[in-house]
Amino acid sequence: GEGGGLRVIGDPGVTVTGTILSGNPGNAGQECSGILTSGGYNLVGSTASPCVYTGDLTDLPALSDPMLGALGFNGEATEHHALMVGSDAIDAGGACGLAVDQIGATRPDGPACDVGAIEALSPVMADDVVLVEPNGLWHIRVPGNDDYTFFYGNPGDVPLFGDWDGDGFDTPGMYRPSNGFAYLTDTLPANGGVGVAEFDFFYGIPGDQVFWGDWDGDGDDSLGISRGGKIYLANTNATVVADLEFWFGLPTDIAYGADLDGDGEDSVIVYRQSNSFAYYTNDTSLGLAPTDGELFFGIPGDQFTIGDWDRDLVDTPGVFRGSDTTVYLKNSLVTGPADNSYVWGTAGWTPVAGVHGVTPPPV
Repeated sequence: GEGGGLRVIGDPGVTVTGTILSGNPGNAGQECSGILTSGGYNLVGSTASPCVYTGDLTDLPALSDPMLGALGFNGEATEHHALMVGSDAIDAGGACGLAVDQIGATRPDGPACDVGAIEALSPVMADDVVLVEPNGLWHIRVPGNDDYTFFYGNPGDVPLFGDWDGDGFDTPGMYRPSNGFAYLTDTLPANGGVGVAEFDFFYGIPGDQVFWGDWDGDGDDSLGISRGGKIYLANTNATVVADLEFWFGLPTDIAYGADLDGDGEDSVIVYRQSNSFAYYTNDTSLGLAPTDGELFFGIPGDQFTIGDWDRDLVDTPGVFRGSDTTVYLKNSLVTGPADNSYVWGTAGWTPVAGVHGVTPPPV
């Protein structure tokens, strides 16, 4: 009939907000018929006559693809169209309005609400800060419960926390400056237990600062070295020659691996504790890497870390401040105040960050 998705009879019409109106059949007015006004953040397909639609600047472009799954229960109580991976509706909504979607999933699931009745469950998990005591006792924060703790490494070891096997979860590692060996495991030690390295290898020389990241975008983290202002990156966790090497930062800067543009491949950000500035590059192909951006975050004495706190696929800064035992997290690569913070830990503990998989997860 007329208005395949929504037919409005009479004036003043209907206001639609955060709605998908797309892919409907109709003899006249494929999506709609009558007077419709946008309340913002809609994805509307055809607005051909007899539809009279007044749009809003926050609406998605007319050619946006909602990528709706087939109508079905999908294991839930009511029939619905699930949003498929890659849908333009994902994270494109404004204020959620409702705390849950049609099937009871919490909104938002990701940095913003999805347009439509169904909130897509993001395959991306947020990174969390993990704190490590000097004696090798690791702490994973579980709000409302005692910390998830385990021992891994010896006093004096440098903590590492990466996805060494590409399974989507980060697990501990340690770099031992006394002998130049890295000790990694693909298994998260049991709560209250003692972790054991599953593989180790010689890497670097005394005085190197060791860090980690996914330098080639294959899903596996591997190690990098900062040596006197020169960066060495290896794509294999073994005693190998670096696959990439370039100059970036000052000899006293502390280097970290991070995906700074959301392309799935980590580059390098350095933190300069003397002035609390971070400097980053997205180009690791040159002998002298350019500085693509900088930001001021933290105060002297803060310990820097970096992770994807809001699941937007871009890593952003965090610091652990021992003076007030508070973690401060920022969701953008610009100078400014923290977006989130929480009190936790003890002065002298070292922060690392990653997806640990402990349930219930930290918030």
